[in-house]
Amino acid sequence: MGWARSFCGFLCIIFYGILRSLAATQDPCLSTFDAEKAQCMAPYNSQRQAIANSGRRLYTGVDVETVRLLCSAFKTSILCIKNLRRGCPQRYVQIDIVMTDFTNLSELCTIPNLYEVYAMHQNCFARRADESNACYSAYIDNTEQVQTRTDEPASLTQICVLFDRFMTCVKTNIKTHCGEFAANLTDILVRPTVNISETCTKYREITRTIQTTTSTSLRKSTEFESEEQPINRSTHLVSEFWLLILQFFMLFWIRTT
Repeated sequence: MGWARSFCGFLCIIFYGILRSLAATQDPCLSTFDAEKAQCMAPYNSQRQAIANSGRRLYTGVDVETVRLLCSAFKTSILCIKNLRRGCPQRYVQIDIVMTDFTNLSELCTIPNLYEVYAMHQNCFARRADESNACYSAYIDNTEQVQTRTDEPASLTQICVLFDRFMTCVKTNIKTHCGEFAANLTDILVRPTVNISETCTKYREITRTIQTTTSTSLRKSTEFESEEQPINRSTHLVSEFWLLILQFFMLFWIRTT
């Protein structure tokens, strides 16, 4: 099974490279998209780095002004990204991908009265910072252990399970000492600060879609078969193959961002 995954991964890398090369060759304006996107995201990335350098995270209590500056920079960057559509309709797909990558942060920055709501719980978040940081440290350690195993490559499923445990750890800490409302707010505060969160959300949605489609197809196929006829496992194998391809792409994207 290990050699099969390696072979599939090798094919995926080749296929991915060919697609990107063809896209850049056929649509010249696409070749400059990455550079222009980087310029657009500079205000947001700068503000996010400033928060990281402070040693604080949104869910461990930062100044309200820091949240305001982050959302302001984010809105400026996203507006710039949207304007990249001009003169290059082919960029719509890339822009949609960028927009979905920031769904969680967009949700945070559009909360009604965000700054007043955050200010109500800021001090409690700060008081529980050590415990919340311990949750994050455990998540990082466990993720590194999974990714450094030599016997079996880390799957996206494993990493997302670890992320869910981290979320539960922080939320339990905040709920116990800061209340139910503050705990619900941590769901939105944690996700924008961890890159894997958006990926796990998309991965679950795609996985559910694949599973639902496969289940529906199997159910329909059995309507035309007698009870004595065994269900052909080819559908399962095809589904598992494409799911493996999907996992590789998602994990490859994580490690390159």
